[in-house]
Amino acid sequence: MLNISKIASKTSRGKILQMVTLVALSLLILNWYLFRNEIQWNYNINSENFINTTESPSICPTLSLQFNVRATYGLCKPHKSSQASCRFLQEIYGIKPELLQCKEKGAGDVCIMKMTRTKKRSKISFLCSQTLCRQGKSDSFKVLTVDPRTGLATIVNEFHSVRTLERGLPNIVKRNKQNKLNFVFIECTSHQGKGVSQLLPVDPDFTIKKTGTVRNKNHINVVVLLIDSISRAHFYRSLPRTIATFQNWREKPGSVPANVYDFELFQALHGHTAENTQALFTGNVFPIELKGTMPPVNMSAMFRHYDRAGYHTMYQEDLCWKGIWGLMVNLGVRRWSDLQGKMKNTFIDHTGLTHSSCKILSSLGVTTPFNGPYGDQICYNGKFQHSYFLRYTTDTLHAIKKSRNACPLFSYTSLSVAHDHRSIRTQTLDVGLENYVRAMAKEQNTLTVILADHGNTYTRYTAEFLEGRFEMYHPSLFMIVPDRVASLLGKKAISALRENQRRLVTMIDLHRSLMVLVNPLSGNVKPVGLFTHIAVNRTCDDLELRLPNLCVCEGWDVPADNDSSRIPIAEFAIGQLNSRLAEQIQNVSERSCQRLQPLWFENIRERNSKEDRSLITSMDIRVKAGDVAPQREDIFHVEVMTREKFGEKSLQMTLISFDRLTLFGKYADCADNGVDLKLCVCSQTAKQKKSIGAFSSEDWVHFGQRPAFRKLHNTTCLFLITRAFAKNKSNAYEVANLCRGQTYRVKLYVEQVTNMKFSCEVPLTLTVTPGNVLFAFSVRKHVSYWDANIKVTTEVEKN
Repeated sequence: MLNISKIASKTSRGKILQMVTLVALSLLILNWYLFRNEIQWNYNINSENFINTTESPSICPTLSLQFNVRATYGLCKPHKSSQASCRFLQEIYGIKPELLQCKEKGAGDVCIMKMTRTKKRSKISFLCSQTLCRQGKSDSFKVLTVDPRTGLATIVNEFHSVRTLERGLPNIVKRNKQNKLNFVFIECTSHQGKGVSQLLPVDPDFTIKKTGTVRNKNHINVVVLLIDSISRAHFYRSLPRTIATFQNWREKPGSVPANVYDFELFQALHGHTAENTQALFTGNVFPIELKGTMPPVNMSAMFRHYDRAGYHTMYQEDLCWKGIWGLMVNLGVRRWSDLQGKMKNTFIDHTGLTHSSCKILSSLGVTTPFNGPYGDQICYNGKFQHSYFLRYTTDTLHAIKKSRNACPLFSYTSLSVAHDHRSIRTQTLDVGLENYVRAMAKEQNTLTVILADHGNTYTRYTAEFLEGRFEMYHPSLFMIVPDRVASLLGKKAISALRENQRRLVTMIDLHRSLMVLVNPLSGNVKPVGLFTHIAVNRTCDDLELRLPNLCVCEGWDVPADNDSSRIPIAEFAIGQLNSRLAEQIQNVSERSCQRLQPLWFENIRERNSKEDRSLITSMDIRVKAGDVAPQREDIFHVEVMTREKFGEKSLQMTLISFDRLTLFGKYADCADNGVDLKLCVCSQTAKQKKSIGAFSSEDWVHFGQRPAFRKLHNTTCLFLITRAFAKNKSNAYEVANLCRGQTYRVKLYVEQVTNMKFSCEVPLTLTVTPGNVLFAFSVRKHVSYWDANIKVTTEVEKN
């Protein structure tokens, strides 16, 4: 007979067993899910969760020339500024009308140059003022020019009267032309006893390149004006007269015979000049393996292209060669003699007024315009320095227009008026630039490009506001296309220009556009670069950007909390920078450049790598500054990649880029020889000795956390340093060798590890030389609400 009670009992036990099995499986699945998806530092970022809202549209101005807009944004839409940053900008960058004219009034022109043309030849003469200066002494008038052997402005002749000066100037100018120097300085003393100094450009009528044939009327002039270090937003806020002129052209299309195109989404390829100008001249960025070096810019790639097409090529900049930047960096030289040799292979016919800059800047007590002069103006004889360069360009175009045999012009001018640590001096450009764009609109055979390489750098706004950082990578780009040039480009190209104003574009697109303008145009320019429709779905993931960088498209990366879970990234980044610093000064018995001591971190943003979706975290880390700097903290911007894989403890952290956001030139006064100034923080009052007693307890504090020290290998000078944050949720480990004359190999192991992720693979071995401190690794808790444990052990050998 069947036992019903036993069957029932077995059935009940079976159901219970099934339930237990299901619960266990559910827990396993939940456990895997948490590890895989939940706690991975926002590993798969969804920008839809971070919609940037604004309080009031009236606080942040509209930065657009669009009138009766037809073109719409594609996948890339412009980043929106925060209300706080807009308030700050209104306070510090209000227009100062007093800056629009030079405060120091000029004495006037001593001489002017005149050209007289006949059928056979041209004659130059000079008309000089009889009343401006004293006469009668043998040196009443001095004429100076740049000595081609030394690069210095020297006196080439002295004259006792206006009449002898007028007779002597033509021969001086002719000799200058042979040396490709198209200016002279004239000095004298006024009747009131004040010194008078005039920069006299040579009339381009006398210096333009000509041929024996008539110029093809479909060859257009191409003029590029690069304003170094001005963001799109800063162009709008600092140059209101120029912007008003552009807007008037848009609203009244028939008012001028030209159109202006404003490319709203112009993305910088890097935050500094050379990387961007390399792309402009070559169409390529520097190879990634050259990161951290300063390779020369291949300017000849573009100048050769135009030279071989029969163009007259001109390069101008307002920098002094003695300040090293500009041409010296571009061509990779440090001496005047080397510069002259390199210039022979650049295919540049002449450098316009470039080498007048040394004397102009020297008169104001500086060799570069980047940190001065005081007063937010650069003037010479009552005129802004930039006005000389802009006028020289327009005069050259006028000279070409008057001669049927003159070659078409390719001109590149770089102005650094906006490149200073305050960014207020930019306003002095407005009147001159407004006049310049009005003149360019009337040049019916000239296409004009006005752009910046990157936005403002090393300003208070850049250092204190993340929005300032966004502007750093969002420069300005305008193109003035007169009606005749538009007809030569063709309707398809003009349609593309109109639409591309709201597409993501870069310097490489501009390069491709300029390279197809060398041949005579006939209404169908080759559809490349800006002359073809840029893909509507283009984003920064489609661009070859050099890091660090921030995308001008809203949502490319997203903000993240600066909580303790990100301390390991910050510690790793600072550790890598300090290790690089240690490598550079390990043979110095006393060091001036101190270890970077981080105070806090901020402005954290995250994005996924386009290659393998690894997480890239960017942040600003504030460190204690030295006493030679005006600021109390220095700011480093870092980008760290982490690769989190299921089942692996290592995050494989990599420091992919860093930049310095605060001025660091002052540290040159106290830096150790051979140390990268970008890494150095030093003080005039003290050197940091590499010995056991050199560091106080304060020297080891990172992010407000004091460390624990553990002696290694029975020594009193070899230590394992541990900083534990938020009850061991995040830790950092370093090894300090404060011994004299003994190098150690230290192998670090981890034991009893649960619920921890590491910045690198462990175990690892460090070779620590005397006096050095090396970063080992950082760790963080993996799942925040589970217990975590770690024990670090070491093996030490003398090396």
